[in-house]
Amino acid sequence: MKKALLFAGMMIWASTASAGGLGVTGKAGSLGIGVEVTMSVLPRVNVRGGLNFFNYAFDQSEGGNDYDFDLKLKSFSILAAPHPRSRAAPEWRDNF
Repeated sequence: MKKALLFAGMMIWASTASAGGLGVTGKAGSLGIGVEVTMSVLPRVNVRGGLNFFNYAFDQSEGGNDYDFDLKLKSFSILAAPHPRSRAAPEWRDNF
């Protein structure tokens, strides 16, 4: 239940907060819970960096065998995103 509430909170918070060419986004997925920061470095190029974390522990006995493991995932990403077209909406014309 606690994880479900955390996940729901992250999804509500996941809308991007941005100001002055800098955006911060929270996310949850198969890589765990993470955060991404996006920054505009040129008029048509953004750079995005992110961090993700996920921990899982398992300890159980089955048929006389003991299973005990800890899974600790950490990942990071750095991406450049070019936008070759203008960000302006296309101009629609009435051809009738």
